Amino acid sequence: MGSMTIRDIPDDVMRRLEERATTFGRSREAEVRAILAESVAPAPDWSAFEAALDMLRERFAGRVFNDSVDDLAEMRAERYGLPPQE
Repeated sequence: MGSMTIRDIPDDVMRRLEERATTFGRSREAEVRAILAESVAPAPDWSAFEAALDMLRERFAGRVFNDSVDDLAEMRAERYGLPPQE
């Protein structure tokens, strides 16, 4: 494994780094490693998620929903072939 030294880090950056490390229960050094690893990680493949969204958009195209319990019960009944609740 490699190592590096970084000089001239501003005090406010060091303070925020320490706060972030504390939040995640890591040392400051471990936090820097995590940030570096995350910043160079390959981009996630969102194709399956986008396909699921496309399927939902197609399935519910033209329907308007609100957050009422009745609408949710109706959707559940329709989806699972249940009798409508009264």
